[in-house]
Amino acid sequence: MESESITTPENSEVQIPVLEAGKYIYSLVSCDTVTAPVSNAIVELYHTFYDITGMRIEMGSDFVFRGESPDNDKYEILIGPTIRSQSQEKFADL
Repeated sequence: MESESITTPENSEVQIPVLEAGKYIYSLVSCDTVTAPVSNAIVELYHTFYDITGMRIEMGSDFVFRGESPDNDKYEILIGPTIRSQSQEKFADL
């Protein structure tokens, strides 16, 4: 399986694998209720990924049923405050 990467604009040396076997390995995840700036960021990021690769990235919610936990085996790009512990830790530092 060949993977494809995106080069970040800030540092052309850093490459982040985003596609594997023709599919995104990441999904965009936000909470169910977002503010307008977060919503705009989600849309902009979605379009950026599409413009770079010509493929649509999966989008999802951080919702999990009571008593369940998120699937931590999936790669997620967390946008805005989510219930994921990683998101909460970063927002606590802001």
